Amino acid sequence: MHHVLFSSAERHVPACWNELSEHQLLQVVKTLNYQHRTRMDMRLHLLSILLQLPFPTLLSCTPVQLAQLLPQADFVLESNELTAQLLPAIKFKGRLLYGPREHFRNLLFKEFIFADSYFMRFCADRQEALLDKLVAVLYRPQRKPYHPDRADYGGDRREDFNEHLIESRAAELAALPLAIKLAVLTWYTGCRLELARQHPDVFGSGHEEKAGSKGWDYVLREVSGGAFGSLAETSQQHARMVLAKMQDDQEAAKRQRELQRQQAPH
Repeated sequence: MHHVLFSSAERHVPACWNELSEHQLLQVVKTLNYQHRTRMDMRLHLLSILLQLPFPTLLSCTPVQLAQLLPQADFVLESNELTAQLLPAIKFKGRLLYGPREHFRNLLFKEFIFADSYFMRFCADRQEALLDKLVAVLYRPQRKPYHPDRADYGGDRREDFNEHLIESRAAELAALPLAIKLAVLTWYTGCRLELARQHPDVFGSGHEEKAGSKGWDYVLREVSGGAFGSLAETSQQHARMVLAKMQDDQEAAKRQRELQRQQAPH
């Protein structure tokens, strides 16, 4: 957090995406998806959100004050590094739907396959129905029974993922406010970018190309039968574990190719 003195009062201003409040995140995604007249107009609106000041109050600042304050909002426009779960639950039609933990901690590979398929398709054609399906994959009712203190608790509050319920739940979630859907999309994007940084040989190699053209389920068939067991067993592993193993295999293959190159007769 940054500490900013404004009108003789100290204000706490988020220094990165993960320091936003849930309310600020929803306001930020609305602002980013609004058609602003200029980039400066967008920066000013973002700054008013981060400072938690009414927009007219912010405009009463002098040009010198604004020049000093505006850089506080630029992290929002520079990159998306949102990995904290700022929307752990969504209240919809009188019930709570729970999302994955921060950094995709409890996201299973099977969930990731479906979620990423809808994510990539939405990025390609921006159909809101695909966004509804992404939210339907990630956010689910609480499991029954729910006993987080028991020794056999698996670390996921949500009921087990069932791909056969996506269509019906997505149809219901179409009525969800767009700002919430965009906040989920923003969080998913930030976590996915983190995965890409941590597993560059998976997301920058033929694996992602195959995922884009044939789907991640094709990649699942390729990696199953090894360290994680059958196709069904592999799909139930945490996505981070499977991707880490794929990264390790890619690095081992590169080392082997380099060794063969060095040993080849010249």
